[in-house]
Amino acid sequence: ERNDEGRDPRNEETDFRNSDQNDLYIYPWTSKNDFVQACDVENGCLGMGGGHEFAWIVQDNFSVGATGSSSTFDSPPLATNVDGRFNIVDFEVYGFRTTKHQITD
Repeated sequence: ERNDEGRDPRNEETDFRNSDQNDLYIYPWTSKNDFVQACDVENGCLGMGGGHEFAWIVQDNFSVGATGSSSTFDSPPLATNVDGRFNIVDFEVYGFRTTKHQITD
């Protein structure tokens, strides 16, 4: 099933941030470009988004990261410090999968 823009909503990428007030902001893929995900194993980098800057990128074996304005998601920098750089204390990745059938207990 496709949405009004012809994209399959089950395969869309999103970016998100949580504010100090525990508000969750979700930035869906804009389709302005194809800079959704980037992975450079040789340099130890993993990132999402692009256009002007990465929405987020982690580097140096997941010890540091940076964030900036991304036209891929129309998202502002996801961290509030001046230069968008941050140290990573803990890194968790979650995946979600939709199913056609309802799961019951």
